[in-house]
Amino acid sequence: MCRRIFVNSSLDELIRHFTFAGRGEVDGLDDRFPRYNGYPKEVYPIIIRDGARKSAAQESTFAMALWNFTPPCMSPFQRSPPVIRCEGIAANARFRPAYQARRCLKPVNDFFEWDTLETGRPTQPYAIAMKDGLPFALARVSGIWRHLSGIDIRNFAVLTCAPNEIMAKIHGRMSVILHRNDYDDHRVSCETVRLGME
Repeated sequence: MCRRIFVNSSLDELIRHFTFAGRGEVDGLDDRFPRYNGYPKEVYPIIIRDGARKSAAQESTFAMALWNFTPPCMSPFQRSPPVIRCEGIAANARFRPAYQARRCLKPVNDFFEWDTLETGRPTQPYAIAMKDGLPFALARVSGIWRHLSGIDIRNFAVLTCAPNEIMAKIHGRMSVILHRNDYDDHRVSCETVRLGME
């Protein structure tokens, strides 16, 4: 379920497209894009808003994060999930803090999904994109995990939901795609999210 992404843009192009978000500290990723086969355990630019702050002046900003979600309570020897189901996340003690306070966006041009409906096994891959070809944002949750060496590592996971009409022909799940009108509202819930594939 959405374990491959396609970013056919430079870092600067991505940042210019998502005008509501500040550049942040992502310059270390300049030479990593375009990226045609992005997968978990690599570092990507995400758009965050610090949910711990109570100020009304919160601003969205780009940040670097590892695609491999590790809640603070996990040890480095436990398996970290790159994908989390939306259903029940608000009640799951392991993921609830990130869902409540650290939702984020992952800009992409496409994501890949494999047809598994007839055989139950991944067969034909499909690239999922917007009709206009522009970058769009996938919903994620992020966290900060402290490595044994004392280094804080920002990380994130994919949120998946039941498929919309288009995706239901390919797979039983899909990555949560936010409607462009909802990009600057990181607190859109999994229960009310509008899936935008215009």
